[in-house]
Amino acid sequence: MRDIIPLTQAARARAEGADPNQRRCLIQNCCDDDIVELAHVFPREHSGDSGMMKSIEYTWGMREGTLNLDTRRNVFFLGQPLHNLYKKGRWALCPEESVIDKFLSKPTSGHLGSPLARKNFPDLSDSTFRYTFLPLSEMSFGILRQNQHPSTSLDDYTVHRHPFATLPVVTSHVHPKFVLLQLSKILINRQRNPYIRNLIQVNPVLRKVTLFYPNWHRVTLPTNIDSDPTFVSLPSPAAPRFDSEYSTDSSSQSSDAETDEYYEPSDGDSTSTPPRRIWYPPPIPRHPPPPPWLKRPACSSTSSGAHLVPPAKQRKLDDASGWTAASIAEWARGSSSSPDPPSSPSAPGIPTS
Repeated sequence: MRDIIPLTQAARARAEGADPNQRRCLIQNCCDDDIVELAHVFPREHSGDSGMMKSIEYTWGMREGTLNLDTRRNVFFLGQPLHNLYKKGRWALCPEESVIDKFLSKPTSGHLGSPLARKNFPDLSDSTFRYTFLPLSEMSFGILRQNQHPSTSLDDYTVHRHPFATLPVVTSHVHPKFVLLQLSKILINRQRNPYIRNLIQVNPVLRKVTLFYPNWHRVTLPTNIDSDPTFVSLPSPAAPRFDSEYSTDSSSQSSDAETDEYYEPSDGDSTSTPPRRIWYPPPIPRHPPPPPWLKRPACSSTSSGAHLVPPAKQRKLDDASGWTAASIAEWARGSSSSPDPPSSPSAPGIPTS
């Protein structure tokens, strides 16, 4: 995956301002600034997959190019150890079933509901939602959770162990659509894993979750999508100027964006996430240069043609007969006046007339 523009300070500030846990780890409830990190529910690196992003934008009722994975609704805080495990897919958050059902049509007899289409996609504007900790693999360690702040004794901490059913339900500002997208992706990609198969079997609500990723990330888009006024892209701001340090200040945005009514003019002091995809720098060409013997000479009309013979083959030809590609080409050009090749004292075995 190519490098991606770094998370801006404004995006961090928005997440801090929206977090009801006051920047503490969502699961451990600790507040050590040295170990608490900013985490993305759905990895921001997926912004580089244009097809996936376009599909998600369409099914979520958005305009093309406006899904910003740095939105505060996709960013929360975790202690470093749990963050590393989250990025490896060892655990995930799971919304309440009543919230999951809002993204599905009403079930019919014996069948689950289907993910709602673009025109019916739910608009959940609640500021916070409740989630449970869901282990996605065997975990042999315990999770230490701080029960209250400030802590005065060891009694203020509790160790929770697999399957972590004793962990309390947590409250967060992150949006369920990002949580469902990430959880569904993991369940689908590991559906043959025995642990995941058993997890879905004993938790029927996860059967509903598995429906979202296939219906959100690679949908068959309508053939007339480019003429759909509710989806086609509005004029987007110019890509930020990138230097070797990947500058993130507001001056990196083109002034063209300031005239666009739909896009935020700057990310430097924004209070809401600008509706645009995270920008990727253009790829660096990695094709090796052609070998010298394949390069076309400056004057091809007078070339002897020796450059078309790889060096190794040319040496083999020289050693075997004394002829070179250059001398053969020279003889070929004069063959119209002299049908026989000239004799070569260094080439025994070649008859002359």
